[in-house]
Amino acid sequence: MPSFSERMGFVEPRSVVQKNSIDRPLRNRLWDVADAAMSGEFRYETPSATRMAPRIWCGFFHRTRDSIPASASTFKRQVRDSFFAFEWNEVYDFVEFVLRNAPLGTGEIGNLGNLLNRSLSEHLSAYRWVGGEFVPVSDEESIGALERALESPLVGVRTHISKALGLLSDRSNPDIPNSIKESISAVESMVSSIVGQKTTMGAALSKLEGAGMLLHPDLREGWKKLYHYTSDGDGIRHGMQEERDLDVDDALYFAVACSAFVSLLTAKSAKYGIELKPVEKVKKP
Repeated sequence: MPSFSERMGFVEPRSVVQKNSIDRPLRNRLWDVADAAMSGEFRYETPSATRMAPRIWCGFFHRTRDSIPASASTFKRQVRDSFFAFEWNEVYDFVEFVLRNAPLGTGEIGNLGNLLNRSLSEHLSAYRWVGGEFVPVSDEESIGALERALESPLVGVRTHISKALGLLSDRSNPDIPNSIKESISAVESMVSSIVGQKTTMGAALSKLEGAGMLLHPDLREGWKKLYHYTSDGDGIRHGMQEERDLDVDDALYFAVACSAFVSLLTAKSAKYGIELKPVEKVKKP
């Protein structure tokens, strides 16, 4: 919600998404999240006796274990000073590292993730915390689609979307072609689960229609053509290497679109009483 000063025009509200930068207010909020994840262990023990301090000191900063500060206050001050001197991308690296390594329960991590995403949203960050990592998404609808796919009851769908996002997490060298392939594979996994075997979009839609779903012919053909474009046959997979202009935005489009499509097919299957039957075994990422 805009502040009084912003509403009255005394202060210009932020209107530009923070994609390659972090302003001080956002940096402060990200520190609060990282600090909350780190602080629990330092109340009663020296840093070197905890699990978290050596992970941060040696694993993130690549310093020697015998140089870990003896007191919690000194450790925190040195880490904090480094954090506020980081480049913008290093801030995300650090928060991601801390949340991945903090010895917290699922509920605690979930609460911190919610707090983190609220802060990212309020300060117009171009990134969100989804599936245990930062992904470059700037609208809430896209985030919702990705999160629903990551919570799918089908392990194939969850794994493919998780891999698709993971392949984009290296911001200096994202693997765009394989990320898109993983997103497409999530739809293939969903379609096959509707029919109970490796199949086509047409067969899956026919099963849904046979169960009572009313589908306009033009919409049916549109879905089939979109699926055909992205499938093994003649579409983007085989032409991927010739597409020189594909970038992270394209990969995110496919991740979000495929996630939304999976959610739609899941809802339709539940509505018409179709039991989803996984037909593939997917290796964990």
